[in-house]
Amino acid sequence: EIVGVGDTGLDIDSCLFWDAAFPGPPFAPKINASNRKIVSYKADLDASDGIGGHGTHVVGSIIGSPAASADGEDAVPLAVTENNGMAPGAKVAFFDIQAGTGAGLDLP
Repeated sequence: EIVGVGDTGLDIDSCLFWDAAFPGPPFAPKINASNRKIVSYKADLDASDGIGGHGTHVVGSIIGSPAASADGEDAVPLAVTENNGMAPGAKVAFFDIQAGTGAGLDLP
């Protein structure tokens, strides 16, 4: 299953999305269905999440499944299921629609 989400951005180093085999997401128009969580990332502006982390929170609530993150922070075993999203077996095609530093959303 692949879920499409448009939001403020996505912290690709979060333990909820990290994939050691494919560090960094495939930026659109590329698609990598083999990536553990992020099959595509369309970044119109900066390819990062805002300070509040709204996009990371939303996508984590949907498809999150903990693994060791790139920076070693939030490193948790995969067996910690209380941190899973509602569909932990799903993946995301993400569209970063935050307008700059958080002044709103820039809808295409």
